Amino acid sequence: MTMTPAQGRHALESAAVKALREKLTAASGKPPLTAATAPRWLGEAVRTAFSTWNAGRAARCRHRPAPAAPEPLVAAFSRPELVTCIRDECRRMTLAAVRCDACQRRRPAEQLGHMQVQYRFLLLVVTMCQDCAAAGRAPDVEQAARRRDGRRGHGHGSEGTVR
Repeated sequence: MTMTPAQGRHALESAAVKALREKLTAASGKPPLTAATAPRWLGEAVRTAFSTWNAGRAARCRHRPAPAAPEPLVAAFSRPELVTCIRDECRRMTLAAVRCDACQRRRPAEQLGHMQVQYRFLLLVVTMCQDCAAAGRAPDVEQAARRRDGRRGHGHGSEGTVR
């Protein structure tokens, strides 16, 4: 029995989701939040990042991940317009934050932690300092959007590639 193109894409997406979840669980000892179990602001942020990428409006790493061939992806809350594959050299681009997404203060890397939420095969990473994490502060989604207005990656849409 042959698969339809839609069934093939679904099988690829399912494999990508499983691979991402296993990698994250092994790395942190616990599975990431999902868009359904995350706080509302975080679920909306990860779905927005996924939609931006899926519509071809996100800058991508040099491996050019595309919706036609789903694979595990990573984006940062501070730069959801940049979506990369999970290869180490590309993932570092999204995780290179030195600011807390909640208070916007620069912090040494050892004082920053990451909260992860998964939506389908995309992982969104929120960088939080110890103070904000302990206080339960959430990043101001509207402030983050205003900060990003007018700023794009090193390319755009399906043509955008970040090296």
